[in-house]
Amino acid sequence: MKAKSPLLGLIPYLAVLMITACAATPEAPNEAKISDEVTVQAMVVAVDKETRELTLKRPDGSSVEVIAGPEIRNFEQIEPGNTVTARYVVSLTARRLEADAPDTEPTAGLLTARAEPGQAPAGAIGSDMIMTVVVKSVDQDQHIVTFTDPNGALHAIEAERDEGKNFVRGLQPGDRVELIYEELLVMSVE
Repeated sequence: MKAKSPLLGLIPYLAVLMITACAATPEAPNEAKISDEVTVQAMVVAVDKETRELTLKRPDGSSVEVIAGPEIRNFEQIEPGNTVTARYVVSLTARRLEADAPDTEPTAGLLTARAEPGQAPAGAIGSDMIMTVVVKSVDQDQHIVTFTDPNGALHAIEAERDEGKNFVRGLQPGDRVELIYEELLVMSVE
């Protein structure tokens, strides 16, 4: 008996991304890749070395206080006037599998990285998840796809954007769709 993965609870979220943000092509694609990136910056206006608290000024002029935990290496280098940059990247690939292709075993991974001693403070955390879902039904008029995840749970998602509707247009009951979801957060101090 297989144990249920707690990560499979993210299937509905992944499916929304898959269906509402797929890359558009003139015909229904067999594979859709999307990637979104957001970068934000804030200026360091105050540093409390003892409590490891930073006061950051956002571009809109508002301030936020954050505490840098002990895992933040080279904290002592952070000074007022530095710029903190956070870059968040999320990507999803959805690919219809050929009839004879095996299902992808659900897997998930995590990566972390941080600056070496003496380098400017920086760090990254990322994750990825891969799995196969099975299409149970497609309502082309309403752009709704019903599918099961690897645990057999049933989900229904409505495509809202034209790009998602384009991908859904090519789906049929019984199709297996491999999802590869990746996200990465990188923070650095300049």
